[in-house]
Amino acid sequence: MSVDVFDLETHDPDIAHEVINRIYAGERSMAFSGDPTGFAFRIRSLTVGDLGADRMRHTMATRAMMHPFDTFMAATVLGGTFESSSGQSHTRCRAGDVSRYPTETDRSVNWSDIDVAVIRVPMSLLERVVRAQLGVDTAVPHFEGVMPVSASMARQWRSLTGFVHRELEADNSVLANPLIETQLTELVAATALAVFPNTMMTATSLAGSGRVGAATIRRATAFIEANAARPITVTDIAQATGVSVRALQMAFRRTYETTPTGYLRRVRLDRAHRDLRAADPTTGATVGEVAARWGFARSKRFESCYREQFGVLPDRTLHM
Repeated sequence: MSVDVFDLETHDPDIAHEVINRIYAGERSMAFSGDPTGFAFRIRSLTVGDLGADRMRHTMATRAMMHPFDTFMAATVLGGTFESSSGQSHTRCRAGDVSRYPTETDRSVNWSDIDVAVIRVPMSLLERVVRAQLGVDTAVPHFEGVMPVSASMARQWRSLTGFVHRELEADNSVLANPLIETQLTELVAATALAVFPNTMMTATSLAGSGRVGAATIRRATAFIEANAARPITVTDIAQATGVSVRALQMAFRRTYETTPTGYLRRVRLDRAHRDLRAADPTTGATVGEVAARWGFARSKRFESCYREQFGVLPDRTLHM
């Protein structure tokens, strides 16, 4: 899967606002107003799978009306000011601030000479992560504010934004690997749920935690074994075996003392171990190449997991 890149630089506000609407507004276009004198616009938009990252500069002092849409988006303000209002709620962001774009109600926004780094993923992905992590099969996260819950969470989002942008910009990005792309996209969704106030922070109901039999666990492990090379999620595993995510998680804890995702990681490490033993380093085979093939983007993390499972570093296996 390749990274799609869209680059545009223009002094025409009509062209700029058409692009903004196409990327951010969904089916209901935003209406803009402002003085176009000396206007300049630049956007670089990067997308792979469900994950998008944009860097945008828009110099015109602008007022716009944003309507509800089905994408989660959050921006790190790098320059200028950004304000949004809905009813009695008003937020003002300056350079260094992090803010979520509102998705649930109409909201007026205005900015002045803005420079932002944006991350975006579908809201449906956040719902899937909620089901996977909390075991709430029917819950839908509803965001309750646009600012992070704390300064430390804002720093975490800024750090993640920088990492995502660097990975998408890299030559031969590891995110072209669907296993790694899926993991990073789900990390973005999970981090969004931890950073920005939402109803899942106070969710206490864990539905669907019924008993899972041995035959169902065998079906789950067989599905994992057969699909380890694909970007599967715990939701996919639960759906394939006909049980809830929560029930599946509890069953794996009882049987294997790990989660379905942990079991999947073990399988992928086994496959990487097999490939390293079969590889010939004199032909140019590398640990990084094998690690990326099985969804491990970071070499240090791969080395740590590999040594924990096999007692040696992967480079040792490659050169045996």
